[in-house]
Amino acid sequence: MMYSSRIYLNSFISLVVTAVLGAPIDTISYIGNIKMSFKNDLWICGDIECPTYTFGCRIQRHAATDNNMLLQSTYNCFDENKISTKSSVATNEMVKSRKIEIDIESYKGAESIYSTGYGLGGHERAEGTISPDDWNDFKDSAKRNMKVVEESNA
Repeated sequence: MMYSSRIYLNSFISLVVTAVLGAPIDTISYIGNIKMSFKNDLWICGDIECPTYTFGCRIQRHAATDNNMLLQSTYNCFDENKISTKSSVATNEMVKSRKIEIDIESYKGAESIYSTGYGLGGHERAEGTISPDDWNDFKDSAKRNMKVVEESNA
């Protein structure tokens, strides 16, 4: 009797471990949770509302060089000469250590030229210029990259 109980227990443990390790990890996207919009001549740039004369928005997010658990975010509204009109800097702790490299901007009349990337361990990268009208396409591109990597690693 004791022997068959061990078999069932070992089988159960093996099944649980396989189910947990084989499931895709639901990861936070540090690209996907960025707020940026331009409507009715009003820019939302990360966590700030830009002044009415703002021409564009630049967002930079990077894992801190001395601590990959910290995410440093800079949101910058700028005028036609790319002079800052309002900015905000924040540092937040991430759920786990990750490499984040995001440097994007958008402005009135911009044409989208950008790239996004996602790697094992949740490493995210994005750079370039995004038309205000293409913001959702940009975020969808980042989501697709994340999904492909996570599904191929499952």
